[in-house]
Amino acid sequence: MPSAPVLIVGAFAAAGFFATVIWYMAGAGKRTAQLADRLTLEHREATRALAQQIADAQETSRALRESEARWRQIVETEPECVSTLAPDGSVQQLNAAGLRVFAAGDFRDVAGMQMLALVSPEHRDDFQALTARVFRGESGTCEFEMTGLKGTRRWVT
Repeated sequence: MPSAPVLIVGAFAAAGFFATVIWYMAGAGKRTAQLADRLTLEHREATRALAQQIADAQETSRALRESEARWRQIVETEPECVSTLAPDGSVQQLNAAGLRVFAAGDFRDVAGMQMLALVSPEHRDDFQALTARVFRGESGTCEFEMTGLKGTRRWVT
């Protein structure tokens, strides 16, 4: 038996035409009909599995969006300053209370700024130690004085 029908099956399988192509290319023999039936069943099973994977991915994406929205709502309504720093100490996120602490009008005023630059020199070692602990997955607190963008000095815990 020539290999052409199998090659054609490979070429048309994604489009779902393979059973008909095998039937016409190889004739209506029993062996060909069994092969066509098997490939059709495999195609249906693969299609079902792919559809389930897509549905699972869509559900995961929806759940992630909802979780992000809840997190954002909690952070934005928190009356205390909540900031997210990158490992290099640059400001990545800051809530509305944090904008007031930093004396910033808009997040763009502080985005990417080195937080350490705002911390008073006498408190920088403590702040850096806290930041290092946090990035190792530990927790801790630190009280330090900082100078906002408009020159206002304030204590932060």
